[in-house]
Amino acid sequence: MAIPDFRISNARDRISPYPVAAAQTILKGQPVALDGAGRVILATAVVTSLVGIAAQDISAPAVDTIVYIHDDPKAQFECKASLVGDIAAAVRGSTYDLDVTAGVVTVDLGASAVDVVRLLEKNTGFDGLADGETYEGSTLAGNYTPGWRSANRIIVEIAAHQLDT
Repeated sequence: MAIPDFRISNARDRISPYPVAAAQTILKGQPVALDGAGRVILATAVVTSLVGIAAQDISAPAVDTIVYIHDDPKAQFECKASLVGDIAAAVRGSTYDLDVTAGVVTVDLGASAVDVVRLLEKNTGFDGLADGETYEGSTLAGNYTPGWRSANRIIVEIAAHQLDT
């Protein structure tokens, strides 16, 4: 099972139903927005606001099929920064953009054009698992670096939420 791009990191885990736009393929854990008709679409690097994070995989359903979204405006999410090198200069409380590359959504701590997420916390310490070691008792062959538990892990919240009035 693939690790989601964004995961809930606090207890604010409200999930609500929304109709989906046509031909959307969205993975659980990816940021989503609402289009002009109020239907869920995959967020891109240029969206100016988000409604939340997909709570399920969405694979090209018919238009207006009901899907579920983590949509609490105060939810916090653990995700990755697109570049580890940007973390040191990133300022907690500042807002940043999304980076969408090859279907993977990260936070671009070097870009602040649309400012859809707010940085709350960053991992500036060394993660012992990021050096190529395996989890204790792992049955995986060879060295395994778990991508989620690496030095580019950050905590964010949605800064421009579509449910905020």
